[in-house]
Amino acid sequence: MNPQPQPTWTAAAAAAASIDDLTPARVERFADKHGRTFAVGSDIAGIDLSRYARIVAATIHGDEIERVQVLVATDEQLVDLCGRGAAACYYGADDGSGWGQINVAASDRDIRHSLLHEYGHHLDNQLVGLGRGVRFGQLSCAVGADGSRRWLFARERQSQIVARRRVGCSASTPWRRLLPELFAEDYAYANGIREWELRLFAPPRRATLAALRADLARPFRPRTVVWRGRVAAGGALVRTLALTAPTFLRATAEARRGLRLALSLARRGRRVAGASGSGASERAAALVPAGRYQLSLRSLGGSGAFRVRIELR
Repeated sequence: MNPQPQPTWTAAAAAAASIDDLTPARVERFADKHGRTFAVGSDIAGIDLSRYARIVAATIHGDEIERVQVLVATDEQLVDLCGRGAAACYYGADDGSGWGQINVAASDRDIRHSLLHEYGHHLDNQLVGLGRGVRFGQLSCAVGADGSRRWLFARERQSQIVARRRVGCSASTPWRRLLPELFAEDYAYANGIREWELRLFAPPRRATLAALRADLARPFRPRTVVWRGRVAAGGALVRTLALTAPTFLRATAEARRGLRLALSLARRGRRVAGASGSGASERAAALVPAGRYQLSLRSLGGSGAFRVRIELR
């Protein structure tokens, strides 16, 4: 792998830094096999930066690799960056750009594991697990510390991490129970690391790893769909929704006064969620697995225009 020209260092990637100057004296750009480039830098004279670049380029990744940079630090620098006792750490920009910086020590004897684990945090910074404002049981996490969507539900099926309250995201949660740490270790495992460190959990099974890879190949993106139309008195209309990942779905129907509506969500002819009444606004909400669903809107009285806001979160 040859370094690319015009090395750069992006300040946004280290926006949360705890030391004043994070721009290393030497920066080189490297490319993966598809030509996507990323920066590796260090203040250490004579260090071979390509060693670290090869590990990063060989990870399971996508275009997000162009939004990461790696700082190879001295032991003293790493303490300033990550805190005493940390083997490595990751800074994710909080501006929504997806930029991130991986900080590792040149003296690290397990550098591949450290880089892979921290790259898992970089992926977490790109992917939606729960997402902004979404709660799953007692679990509510910030964007960038919520894993990825299919992986989260596969891990729940394997380990009941939410039902048994085994993971958390708050500052008071012990490191070994943090959801983002479990995601990062599962990602390292997917890349061939078998030195499993989170003893409270079993290593990921095949289905969990397949779900994680699916999230990388087809990332879940929250979206809102608006369905407008007119319904006749006593009539009914159906909208088909194809969901490719577990989804928090909420549909809200609004209509003029005098038009009574009923909303119903069904899959394979079986009702999943619904609401009906005499008001001008009706809502149906459910957490549903991937699949094809039919959202039905029916007039219980009156006719006229309607608007249904379908939130897929």
